[in-house]
Amino acid sequence: MHDFRKSVFQAALWLRDISQETFSWSAGKHRLFHTCRRAYLIRYYIAQGGWDTSASQIARKAFTEKYLRTFPAWLTELLTESLSDTLLQLRSVPEHKRKEELIRTLKLRLSHRIFLAETFLMERKDLTDPKKLSFFDLYYRTGRFSSGREILAQSKHFFRDFFACFPSSTLLERILRTDVLAWRVPPGFLLMKCKSIPVYLRPRIYALAGDGVTALSFALFPSEEDRPKVSYSSSEPSAESLADSLFASYASGRFNTEKVATFIFTLCGRDVEEDAFLPSPAPESLILESAAEMLAHLPSSRASLEDFPPSPEVSRCARCPFQGTCSYLEC
Repeated sequence: MHDFRKSVFQAALWLRDISQETFSWSAGKHRLFHTCRRAYLIRYYIAQGGWDTSASQIARKAFTEKYLRTFPAWLTELLTESLSDTLLQLRSVPEHKRKEELIRTLKLRLSHRIFLAETFLMERKDLTDPKKLSFFDLYYRTGRFSSGREILAQSKHFFRDFFACFPSSTLLERILRTDVLAWRVPPGFLLMKCKSIPVYLRPRIYALAGDGVTALSFALFPSEEDRPKVSYSSSEPSAESLADSLFASYASGRFNTEKVATFIFTLCGRDVEEDAFLPSPAPESLILESAAEMLAHLPSSRASLEDFPPSPEVSRCARCPFQGTCSYLEC
């Protein structure tokens, strides 16, 4: 009997041969592989090529879902990008004026990005280009937001709370006491090598000071319900902690320093948490073993969906951006 799911899977699959020379690894890839093989398959293989209008329906659907944002993730993106621009602009500002100018410029940068978001959302640019701003809750109609305007209104409300605590925060104090010329704002993904394997790291704001490197990390949640509630295996580090360890490996190798600190600013509702720690560099063995396991499970024309089972944690599926594609494959 004809296996419909297998034929759809094979028709949508990116069948280009992947070898040790073309394979790349990242903390996000590692996390997804170990938490949900189905989501891993959809994101890194079925979605490939989905940008092309001649691609299969399933590939285009997966490609669209690949770029869905959650509201908390978008808030973090807004703050990180706006602060990056602000720090670069502060280089020409006298030291005694930097606090006032930093707050003023950060507000302007955030306002500008929210204004652009309004244009994208009102004109629904995501309908022709999935890489444009699109939200998980609107795509799946979860009921949290009724429209893009509501998202914009809540983002403005959230950042009003942010600026109520930011002027007296340890974060601002740490930024101001760091030489403004020490800040680095990478324009894109960072790349380091582990043996012959390219390892990609998400860009982050960091400062190269005399005694080491300090990186800034943000976690923004409008409410307690927005904090991730899914669990991770005790044998597998979370994406966040692994990302910090990978950055420690990158920075220590590039700048020849053992002191690579991470400063974490968390805002949940109106509650602020600020902490700093020294992550240990990620062990090379973890990257190599993880990459070897992924390479051993590459999809092929002989594979089936059973080789890529969904996560056993139902609570994880409820917030998965690929639940639409996954349900289609299971038809």
